[in-house]
Amino acid sequence: MLLTIEIILILLAIYPVLGALKWSCGLLFYLILSKRNHEFPKQNHDLDEVFAVIPAYNEEKTLLTTIQSVKNQGLDNDHIMVIDDNSNDETVKIATMAGVRVYTKNENKGKADSLNYAIKLIDELADPNKTAYLLSIDADTILQANGVQRLLDYFYGHNYGGVTANMDVANRENALAKSQVVEFSSIVGIIKRAQVAMTGTMYAYSGATTMYAMAALKEVGGFREDRATEDISIAFDHSLNGYDAGFAPDVKFYMNVPTTLRDLYRQRKRWAKGGIEVLFTNLLTSFKRPKIIMMLFDQFLTIAWSFSWLIMSIYLAYRLLTEFLSGDFYALGGTIGISLIVMTLQIVVGTVQIFIALLVDDNGSKMDYFMFAPLYLLFYWIVNPLTIITQFVPALLSVYAGMGKGTWQSPERSVD
Repeated sequence: MLLTIEIILILLAIYPVLGALKWSCGLLFYLILSKRNHEFPKQNHDLDEVFAVIPAYNEEKTLLTTIQSVKNQGLDNDHIMVIDDNSNDETVKIATMAGVRVYTKNENKGKADSLNYAIKLIDELADPNKTAYLLSIDADTILQANGVQRLLDYFYGHNYGGVTANMDVANRENALAKSQVVEFSSIVGIIKRAQVAMTGTMYAYSGATTMYAMAALKEVGGFREDRATEDISIAFDHSLNGYDAGFAPDVKFYMNVPTTLRDLYRQRKRWAKGGIEVLFTNLLTSFKRPKIIMMLFDQFLTIAWSFSWLIMSIYLAYRLLTEFLSGDFYALGGTIGISLIVMTLQIVVGTVQIFIALLVDDNGSKMDYFMFAPLYLLFYWIVNPLTIITQFVPALLSVYAGMGKGTWQSPERSVD
């Protein structure tokens, strides 16, 4: 019995290795077998059909730069909306001086509520004879030139509920931020490419910059306001209603990432809670679209791995201590040896995945950040399972006890 438990724990411990191999194969599938399905010719689009929405809560340091990057897309000022979520800094003043539409809410209710507020406004403003799109862009984000036009290209001929752009890091000021350059190229970039190639949809849009078809948003009732992550929940809602999801690796946006451990942990707690919420929200309805079962199963294994990581860590510490105190150094050497083999396997496969991802993303321009791969792997193996473990019960309470909420707290901003 004990041997069986150990084998199960070891298999769960190496799950990230199997996951890395799976996503690497998915990337190969994207690049070779189905690349023809992910080529989108450039079109000339009417930008009057696009409304850029910038939800903002205490974003005085970065908001003006974001607004300017949206203006540079060619959108008129009356097609750019800042939805102020009851900020207590200079956010409203800055947005007003920029000359765009500004709407201030009386209460802080979160990003999803702000986006739903914008959906109602766009319904009144949009030409009913045109296909309307909502570009959701965070207030600390810079979209590359011609990004709006290129995102619209992806909708042509496809049943996309949304198309998400390719994220990159703007504030590369310390090692923690630079390690996230590695993350968004390796983990996020590979997974999104693999998912759209193999399933036609994805686990999550990028909340920082995604263009949504207004028709798809209205069909699912907008964004869920009682969930921690609106970008994950809306992706599954679209999938269950028959919509595909698009990933635009050639449309880059630059965002601010956490530069302190406190802000990083706070961000990842929200992501972990949102992922668990999606799993249990869609557990019984995923049969409507079998393709998303794979993503839900992957999420289930991630949660199981996180708890097995904790159990294995405690069990390993117990074995090392008891074997050392009992003087059984032969057994101690064996325990250390097995642990090192598993750790080495994880590090080697993870490093190879990161190398491939950096080589593929943006034509290898981020290869200089490969040296930060060990730091990223360290945070990934420790922070991610801890956040899943700590947020498991709160996520269940959100889904089954109606205790979910989507309010936010912006991290410290370092960009002026």
